[in-house]
Amino acid sequence: MHRESYYDVGQTIVSIPLHITGFFAPYYGTGPLHTGSIGAGLVLTPGIICNALPSCERAIVVNDEYCTIRPAWLILTQLPPIRLEIRTPVPIGAGYALSACASLGAAFASNSWTTLEAAKEAHKAEVLSLTGLGDVPAIFYGNGLTVRTRPGAPRFGEVKNIPTHRKLAIITADLGRMETTSMLTKYSEKIAMYGKLAFGKFMKDPTLENFLNTSRWFASKVGFLNHNIEEALKPINSKIIGASVKKRVLFIAVDEDMAYDVASYVNDSFGNSRLFTPGGGIWMKKQFLQTIQGTGR
Repeated sequence: MHRESYYDVGQTIVSIPLHITGFFAPYYGTGPLHTGSIGAGLVLTPGIICNALPSCERAIVVNDEYCTIRPAWLILTQLPPIRLEIRTPVPIGAGYALSACASLGAAFASNSWTTLEAAKEAHKAEVLSLTGLGDVPAIFYGNGLTVRTRPGAPRFGEVKNIPTHRKLAIITADLGRMETTSMLTKYSEKIAMYGKLAFGKFMKDPTLENFLNTSRWFASKVGFLNHNIEEALKPINSKIIGASVKKRVLFIAVDEDMAYDVASYVNDSFGNSRLFTPGGGIWMKKQFLQTIQGTGR
C-alpha cells in the first residue's frame, strides 16, 4: 500500500472547500458515476472542518448538533461505525454545497479507498440522494473559478480551472434555505434550458467577468435572482466585479481592497455577510495526504 494513495480514519482534521455554482445544466447518464452536470462555479475557502472518529455508533454532528446529511449518511453505512464531526461557517441547504463537502469528509474515513475512489463514492452518494450533481468533482479538482466541461464523477467527468489574474474576495449573504431536491424539481425545465445556454455563452469567453455576468443572467432567468435583490445591489454595482444568486446564496466578487466596504453594505442590507477567498486544489497534493494520515502510521 502506497502512503501517497491511502489514509487512515480520524488521525487529524481535514479541511474541505465549499463550492457555489454560478450556472449548470444537469445530465443523467447510465448510472450515478456517469450522471452529473456541466457548468461553472467558485471553489471557496475557508470551508468545512471535518473529523471522522471511530465510535460505537454512527452519527453526524454539525456544529455540535446531531443531524442527517443524506449522502454522507449513505457513505457511513458502508463503513465501520464512525462519528463524523463537522465544523462549518455556513448553513445547510442554502447553496454552499455542504452536502458534497460532508460526503467527501465521510468518504475520506475509509481506510481502503484512494482519494479518487473516495471522491467517486461521494459523487455517487450525492446523485443517489438527489442532493447534488456536480459539486463533488468541482471541489475535488477545482481551484477558484472552476468549469465542469464533461459531466460525471471524478475520473469520468472533466473539470478545468480558469485563472482570474487578480486578488479576489467573495462576499456572500444567506437569503434562506432551498433543498437541492426541490430546486431540481421546481426549476428543472428552466435550469436545463438556460443552463445549456449559459454554458455556451461562458465557453465563448471563459473569464471571471463573463462567469459573473452569465451567472447573473442564469439566476435571473431561472428565478433565483429577483427584482428586490437587483435593487439592493444597485448602490454597490460600481464597487464590485459582479454578483449572482445560487439557490438562496447571494455571492459577490470584489477586488480585495473593496472587500470591507462591500461586506459592510451587504451585512446592513441583507442582515448577514460572509467573506471567502477563492481556493481549493488540495486533493492531489502530497502534503494533504500526509495531513489526513496524521500520525503516518
